[in-house]
Amino acid sequence: AAAPYGEDTLARLTQLSRQVQDAFSQGRVAEAIDAVSTLVDLEAKAPDPRTRGHFAIVFGRILTRASLDKAAAHLLEPRRRDRVATVLRRSPELAVDLLVNLLTAAHSLGERVQYVVLLRDLPQGTDRLLTLISKRTDWQLARNLAEAVGEARVDVAVPYLARFLEYHDERLRRVALVAMAKIGSAAAIEPLREVLKSDPPEMRSVVVASIGANARPLAGLVADHAERERNPDIIRECFRALGRIGTPEAIEALERAAGRRATFSRRNKAARATAEEVLRALGRGEPPQAR
Repeated sequence: AAAPYGEDTLARLTQLSRQVQDAFSQGRVAEAIDAVSTLVDLEAKAPDPRTRGHFAIVFGRILTRASLDKAAAHLLEPRRRDRVATVLRRSPELAVDLLVNLLTAAHSLGERVQYVVLLRDLPQGTDRLLTLISKRTDWQLARNLAEAVGEARVDVAVPYLARFLEYHDERLRRVALVAMAKIGSAAAIEPLREVLKSDPPEMRSVVVASIGANARPLAGLVADHAERERNPDIIRECFRALGRIGTPEAIEALERAAGRRATFSRRNKAARATAEEVLRALGRGEPPQAR
């Protein structure tokens, strides 16, 4: 269909809006989602403020709480996820309330991550998310949210996650530490440094094993800890983390550990072998032969 621009824009959009409202009310929700997503695209291409105003009027009629509830039910369907997200973003205030409710009621990590990702992209969505995390009345919810923001790598959540380290709930501390390691931002360096200095080996190992490829700011922290750590299993885990990070700083630390540079030459054979294995996986070749 032709784009509804021109003198009769509002009349044509009003007719379309009635069709979309009928689709929502008659259970043809997928059809309604597709139509609203298309209208959002057309609105973005509208030639002037007056025309965009007509779209705003129509969206105000279509995007009620009831219609957004029905659209959100399709958010977890991979083939419709992007279009549902487009629909929700067009009515951010209603969408934030809806997503917060869905997030707190979600039964799986996958669901929670989807809702967190959308909230992060909405005005006021991150603020509402951080408010939820900071509540101390429901520890199970706190653990669920910490896990989800870690998977979604919500950087601004790190200071809130760090506060969980002050509590005695070991499950909450563990989830918060893993989340910060997965986020891997500069804000996570100091909280993780303190844990790597003082926590038991099991927790140190969990933290290092959770550091992924996106954690480039943590390369120096991991390299420094590899030099101080005395547990050979954790040392090897540090080398694997450096391999995942893969920055020049991380590779230099691995080369030292493998004996290509002098600093790490005291490391045991197993640790050095792990460093060499990681370097080979990164395509860095064999170490030079000793002369």
